[in-house]
Amino acid sequence: MFDNFMTLCAMVPLLIFTCLNSFIHQRIPQEVRIMGSLVAIGLLFFNHRDHGEGCHGASSLLHLYYD
Repeated sequence: MFDNFMTLCAMVPLLIFTCLNSFIHQRIPQEVRIMGSLVAIGLLFFNHRDHGEGCHGASSLLHLYYD
């Protein structure tokens, strides 16, 4: 069915996160999911302020990648 082992490897994270998403929707209230998402986004985009560089959206992610 799969011609390439890497294709199968690429689908494993999708399967894992789909199952995790199903589990989360059944057991965690919507308000908690929303607040958790907002906190995760805030940590991702605004954690660079401690270094005096401010938030620059996607450019800050590139900066983190290339440092």
